[in-house]
Amino acid sequence: MQDYQQKCIMFSEISVMIIINVIMVTARDENEYRLTKYLLSNYDKSVRPARHTAEPVNVTFGLALTQIIDVDERNQILTTNCWLNQIWMDIWITLESY
Repeated sequence: MQDYQQKCIMFSEISVMIIINVIMVTARDENEYRLTKYLLSNYDKSVRPARHTAEPVNVTFGLALTQIIDVDERNQILTTNCWLNQIWMDIWITLESY
């Protein structure tokens, strides 16, 4: 009988932890959604991310080769799958007061 009670208590504790975790994840997702919506509400992706036209935008490129699909030595063609990573600072996406 004591073994059954311990199992019931353990099940209850695990259930409470799962419920708390679901609530926390839901709240985090909602906050992330609201922040993203706020930051991008008046954002125009066609505008260059610089205050002046003469100001450069530094872009960092990264390439991660994930798979070599084919090598055609005769025609010197290499077919691959890869990830291209591009990072830059967008001055128009700022958090002033939320």
